[in-house]
Amino acid sequence: AIILQRLDNQQINPSLKKALQTTDAEFKRQLYMFQRHRLNEVKARKGVNYDKASPEHEALLMRLWSATFPDVKLEARVSEQWKLIGFQGTDPATDFRGMGIVGLENLLYFAENHGEVFRKIVSTNLARKEREYPVASAGINLSQMLFDLLKVMENESTSSSSSANDHHLFPLLFSHRFAFEEMYGTAFQVLDYTWDDMNASYMDFPRVIAAVKKQIAEVLAASPLSLDQFHSAACSKGRGTIGEDEADAGEPESIKRLRSHVKKEILDLIKTQKLAYLQDGQFFKYLRPSQSKDKKSGTAFVFMKLVDQDLMYAAVSDSSEKPPNSSLTPLKIAEAIGIATGTDIPSFNKKKVSEDIVALAFAILMRDEKTSLELLAQSRDDFVNWTDGLRAVQGKQMETPETQEELKTLITLDMKVRLLDLEGIDNLPRDTLPVPPPPPDFAFVEQEPSLSKAVDK
Repeated sequence: AIILQRLDNQQINPSLKKALQTTDAEFKRQLYMFQRHRLNEVKARKGVNYDKASPEHEALLMRLWSATFPDVKLEARVSEQWKLIGFQGTDPATDFRGMGIVGLENLLYFAENHGEVFRKIVSTNLARKEREYPVASAGINLSQMLFDLLKVMENESTSSSSSANDHHLFPLLFSHRFAFEEMYGTAFQVLDYTWDDMNASYMDFPRVIAAVKKQIAEVLAASPLSLDQFHSAACSKGRGTIGEDEADAGEPESIKRLRSHVKKEILDLIKTQKLAYLQDGQFFKYLRPSQSKDKKSGTAFVFMKLVDQDLMYAAVSDSSEKPPNSSLTPLKIAEAIGIATGTDIPSFNKKKVSEDIVALAFAILMRDEKTSLELLAQSRDDFVNWTDGLRAVQGKQMETPETQEELKTLITLDMKVRLLDLEGIDNLPRDTLPVPPPPPDFAFVEQEPSLSKAVDK
């Protein structure tokens, strides 16, 4: 654990992540063993039983309460209040028997590092009343689910002696020091909205967990390269994703073709809008400048705009006035290897960052790491338009939930207009109406009224 921590401090994960495409069988095996050591940290914690006599364990439990209900006092160590978080009884210690201390640690990580999301899950669940599910117990089940999907309990001696082709690498495990815990938080959010999508009640819990496991397994099978990609794919899967067919399996082929055509049109429209946003330019706060010469005293902002498929930028002291084009420095977007967001930003791997910053931060990763830019958008709209706009410039899929929801909504509206959605209108004839007989002749002449009739009127 100490060695892994020191390697993390040296930011080894980004370097190892770049090496995942290696064809060297021995090096791939070494990468796999590093992954195993990382998972073994979590595995070891499962073997530690929760001990009520341990001050360390009890302190973790109290921290969970404080993170969940910061303004509510816990009246007693054994209390009915624990059921508000979703423990089965009045003493949470009994719920941790299956997963050991890791069941509590996963809950605590989510509650402390993504507190707003966790507290919303708890409060929303309490509002479900007769349809609520045991949140804390569900979290313990999710820990076990990830153990299964990531093969955490796999025998190490067997895995080390197997062939290189058997070494399944999960790129996102090389994205963050606490990748397992970040995946856990995503899985929790998937479970929460799946509960409502399935209109589930307590007796449906096994069915919901099975659906979540299937969904997460499908996302992992696609080998997402980052935690951000994993979160985006997992939270949008089943709710309409970019490029995913919204139609029912029973739709006629003509409707499917129309939907595909509409989707392409709207996707092109969204891309055009985002590119126009990039061409207008925007100010961002520096998180880390691309070159040391940019980090002059007072250069807290960077102005950036898209000019002829190239990014142009300039370091500025304030965001009151756009700099002239002559002062902008080119940043070749063709040399960018990707757009990182949230906890996938390299400098976030070794420090704790507030949720507000994580939600608005992004990085333009260049082949030469010294020229990479880490920026902070000043609003969520700027973040969405620029991150997805840059992906569009690179010919990649736009990933933010806002863009996905926009695409889904526009496709639905367009299809309803084109198909004249008549849902809710009663007494529509099922058969084609008969064509009326033709008129006796086609001598359609409009006679003007006589003058006397016109005067009378």
